[in-house]
This record gives sequence, C-alpha cells and structure tokens, in this order.
Amino acid sequence: MVWLLKKRLEKQLQSPPLNLDKQSPVPHRGLILLVSRPEPCKAAIEFHSPVLERCWLICSQASLSTAKELKEELTQLRIADPIVVNDVYDPIEFFQKVKGI
Repeated sequence: MVWLLKKRLEKQLQSPPLNLDKQSPVPHRGLILLVSRPEPCKAAIEFHSPVLERCWLICSQASLSTAKELKEELTQLRIADPIVVNDVYDPIEFFQKVKGI
C-alpha cells in the first residue's frame, strides 16, 4: 500500500515536459512593465516596439530612478508616470496596481 501511494505521489510531483517548440509572444500595443534593471526593460520594450504605443512602469522605491530614466529616454512612446509599489513581496498590491491600469 505504501509503495502504491509513493508511486502516485512521485507521478504527481513530476514537472510537465517542456515544449521547446513554443512560439514567441506576439508584440502588443500596450505594455505593463515591472521595472528592474534597465537592460531587460529595454529589451522588452524593443521587442514590442514595432506596434507599441503605450507603456506603464510599475516599480519599487529602489527602481524608481530606473523607471524615470526609461521614461525620459523613450520619448517616442506614451509612458505614464511610474507607479510605485510599497511592498514588492505583496502580490495583491501588484494585482491592484495592474487592475487600476
């Protein structure tokens, strides 16, 4: 009985197989960006740039300066003022900020 239970648990805990043939995401006209380092933020904006019209920057107090720099550099886009999250470990706060957009 224990052996059967162990086998069932092992089967449930196995991660699903990776599908490496997945298609890349489609560029969007609007982008909600969680600001971290400048390089990944710029890469995301560049990926969507063929159709990107509007961008929202959600950041912490620590990444607020990066968000302001991005807004100043990317004048061709309509970028709203950075939205500051008080607690970066609170997913509910992130959800509320995104929902507000």
